Amino acid sequence: MQRYVSSPGFPERAEGSGRRAAGKSKLDAYLPYLREQWEAGIHNCSRLFALVKERGYTGCQSGLRKRLSQWRTELPFKRWRGNPPKPRLFAPRGQRCLSSRSASFLMILPPEKLTAKQQQQVEHICQASSDLHTVYLLSQEFVTMLNAAFLKDDKKRDGDNGDDPWEVDPRSTVWRVG
Repeated sequence: MQRYVSSPGFPERAEGSGRRAAGKSKLDAYLPYLREQWEAGIHNCSRLFALVKERGYTGCQSGLRKRLSQWRTELPFKRWRGNPPKPRLFAPRGQRCLSSRSASFLMILPPEKLTAKQQQQVEHICQASSDLHTVYLLSQEFVTMLNAAFLKDDKKRDGDNGDDPWEVDPRSTVWRVG
């Protein structure tokens, strides 16, 4: 205890104690070398990781990957060869991403039962891709067909003869997709 009271600083934070000061990274000592390699055209994370590992870096590759992702924003826009990349649906910062389960639920929920936030989410999904918009429309039609079939079965159980000329039997309708 006396050693801690009489010391001018924190001995456990001293150089060589295995603990870094707050805000420091194991990668910081290698940043000038990494930047030099980056400027030379080496942008592959695995290659850069191997190079700093040879120089004594003991940190993990994910720390390096995080730093390189910041540097990649500085690179000029690169045109893609072949098909363009698919658009990704990212939630704005501070918002959670919509799960596939929640998105599926929004696809089959009747529009009049959607909250304002859910309506925005459906619009965002439909605007992201024409295929997703088609999926939304088809799923809404499918739910309508199911409701009509259940209604028809309920009428038969209640004694209604089901001779409504405006009623469409969903099993007799031919649907073509694609």
